[in-house]
Amino acid sequence: MALISFPTFNAFRVYSKSIESMMKWGIESSDVVIIDHLEMMEMIPAKMVPKVIYHSHNAEFKLGKILLNSSLTQLKN
Repeated sequence: MALISFPTFNAFRVYSKSIESMMKWGIESSDVVIIDHLEMMEMIPAKMVPKVIYHSHNAEFKLGKILLNSSLTQLKN
């Protein structure tokens, strides 16, 4: 549910103008930005998204693997 609501609870909880300005400064002065939580994408300004590399957690990888295996099982039946 958090991925379809805006802002997500985590972004709402940690948001402040000072964090926003620090993030913009850090992103502008960097070649690449690595985020490890999908919910943090909304904290990155849209014009800076091409610099972002998303690194998912193992839990998200495992969920994807489970869904893939589930889909393959359904296709076999």
